[in-house]
Formats: sequence, structure tokens, C-alpha cells
Amino acid sequence: MDAARVSPIPSFEAKMIQKMDLQGPRKGTLAKRRFFLAAAAVVVCAAGGWHSDAARAQTAHQDAGTKASRPTDLARENLSLVAASAPEIGGILQQDSGLMVDLKEWIAQDATNQGQVLSDNDLTDIAVMDRLEKDAHFRSVATALLRKYGYLQPRVNPDSSMAKEQDLVMQE
Repeated sequence: MDAARVSPIPSFEAKMIQKMDLQGPRKGTLAKRRFFLAAAAVVVCAAGGWHSDAARAQTAHQDAGTKASRPTDLARENLSLVAASAPEIGGILQQDSGLMVDLKEWIAQDATNQGQVLSDNDLTDIAVMDRLEKDAHFRSVATALLRKYGYLQPRVNPDSSMAKEQDLVMQE
């Protein structure tokens, strides 16, 4: 038995082949079969393409919902410029040499990630201070490091109602 007769719901292609088989051998039958098979292939491909377009549209719609929750490249780029001033950062780094060492470690790791070789001069305190003056992204990294250790944190205005509420909470 051929596959077209076994299938409970024959496909378009199978119906066409079955119809041609029932007609028997005639002049030009092979050409007709080829024509109908080609036409069927075009219809199937077109339907598949339409389905792919619909699937892509649905995926794009789903991606649009998840993109809102993920920061965009533009947001990351803009946030990478948020930093304290170089003098503010430099003053704290001069007070706490451990923070300066952590920042130098970040410089070494960043250079390694970019395939750069550092020299001793790249890791001097003066080189770090010069880079703080010139490189906004580096200032942003230094600011994040200082904030991680409790520096450059906002303080509540002592005359505000929020400060008074905090005082009451502390007293309880």
C-alpha cells in the first residue's frame, strides 16, 4: 500500500498523486505530475513562510515585554557615566589605601580582559588620579566601588521630617 492510501486524512500532495494514479498512464502524465508536485511545494512553502512570519511577530511581541524589564544598551551606557567628581573620589582614595588597591586591581583586570599589558607606571597613584580626571567610565567604576564600601552615600537632611521619623525609630 502506498502512504497516500494509508493516511486517514491525505495531504494535498497525496490527493494529487492518488488522482493521477487513478487516471492511469496517459500522454503527458509525468509532466502533469511534476507540475502538480511543484505547485503543491510552492503552496506548502508559502504557508510555511506565512506561519514563520506570524511566529516571528509573536516572538517579537513577547520580546518587547521582556525588554522593558531589562536595561537597554542606551540605559547601561548612560548609567556608566554617573559618577562623583575626580577630587571627591581622589580624597577618599587617599584616606583609605585599601580602596586604592581595589581600584588598581580593577584596572589590572580590565586591562587583562582587553588584552592589554600594563607597566608599573600604569598602576601608580598619580596614574590612577590622572585617569579619574580624564575617563568618565573609570570614574563611574570608582564611584561604584566607593559606594560598595559605604562612601558617597546620600544622607538625610537633619532638619527634614524624614530625619525626625528616623530619630523616633532609633529611640524606640
